[in-house]
Amino acid sequence: MNRITSTILRFLRAGSIAIALGAFAACASSTERNTEAFTVTGFSLVLLVTGESNDASTEKLSQQHFAFMKRIASEGKLLLAGPFGPDKHRADLEGIFLIDESDADRAREIAGEDPTTLAGVFNQEVIPITTLDVVRYLPDVEKLRQERRLANGESLDQPDVRAYTVLTCRDGTTAAKEVFSNPAIGEVVVLMARMEAPREDELFAILDVPTAFEARARLKVANQSGLTINVSEWYSSPALAELVQGGGASARDHGCEGPLRMPSESLGG
Repeated sequence: MNRITSTILRFLRAGSIAIALGAFAACASSTERNTEAFTVTGFSLVLLVTGESNDASTEKLSQQHFAFMKRIASEGKLLLAGPFGPDKHRADLEGIFLIDESDADRAREIAGEDPTTLAGVFNQEVIPITTLDVVRYLPDVEKLRQERRLANGESLDQPDVRAYTVLTCRDGTTAAKEVFSNPAIGEVVVLMARMEAPREDELFAILDVPTAFEARARLKVANQSGLTINVSEWYSSPALAELVQGGGASARDHGCEGPLRMPSESLGG
């Protein structure tokens, strides 16, 4: 058992939810990086939901929205972002920000400066979460990815997105121990977190699965307890999958070799 798996298993004691990011799971034996140094840290998940305004289609507002995301990313506050796809468990879900801020009020202030929110196009639901702080490597991998694209002669104006699915479950403890221990789900997890109050002990996870149809098919195999698990399609940077799969230059530049899937044994009790 590698060290990051041992770290994750400690968080399962006393029936707590597994809190883990799959990145670097296979790196423990191939790098000098001390995976024991990864700690459980608070972040804020911001759900962008449909607001009262219909101005989302204006080009100026869209440009301001992306300029805002670029700014807070450069400040180290925005770790991950992306829009929901057409197949989602709530019709009002629009997008996600992952903010490097444990204080929900402070995260609400940061995300609330988004021009689309100020214009009433989006409302925001801010949910404190905890996961391993290795998630903070994502901006570094994103930067390396964009540098590689430029070196390959690609235009950064071209879309660079990957399809994922997002899962949430109210009974996070059971889901972590039973559903996510099944390889049908466990092997495609790229991010897993525990929600805090007011949604305490709910599970939030991102799968490297491109459609809700495939995610539900996998859940038919893994969800033997019949838990209610919400599934939504979501799009974000390929850097997230690249980091945890270890298949690209960005991951190798971080000292990682080979596949970096979430070990299924780290998700059960």
